[in-house]
Amino acid sequence: MKQPKIPRHISIILDGNRRYSKKLGMKVWQGHKFGTEKVKDILEWCLELKIKELTLYSFSMDNFKRPEKEKKVLFSLFKKSIDKLKNDERLDKNGIRVRFIGRLQLFPKDIQEEMQEVMEKTMKNS
Repeated sequence: MKQPKIPRHISIILDGNRRYSKKLGMKVWQGHKFGTEKVKDILEWCLELKIKELTLYSFSMDNFKRPEKEKKVLFSLFKKSIDKLKNDERLDKNGIRVRFIGRLQLFPKDIQEEMQEVMEKTMKNS
C-alpha cells in the first residue's frame, strides 16, 4: 500500500474556542485554555509525522478588540504557553526554530520580551 504524502508545511487558524466553550456551557476562558492544550497535541503530531513547518495563526486583530477581561485571560494563557515553550527540551532536541510574526508591538511588553527570548534561543535551529 502506498504511503500517503505528508505535507512539508501546515498552517492552522486557531479559532472557535469561545464557540466551543459556549456550546458546552463552559466559561469562555475554559475554551481558550482547552485550545492551548490542543496546541501541544498539534506539535506532537507534527513531530511524529516529521512535518517540517507549522504555522499557527493564533491572535487576530479582532482578538485585540475583545473586552479587557478576556484579553487579560488570553494574554495570560499566551504568556504561560511561551514560558513552557522556552523550557521545552524538544526545541533543541528536534532542531525547532520558533518565530513569532505579525504585529508583535501590540502585545504587552512582557510578552514581547518572552517572544524575543524564544526566537533568539531557537534562531540557530533549522
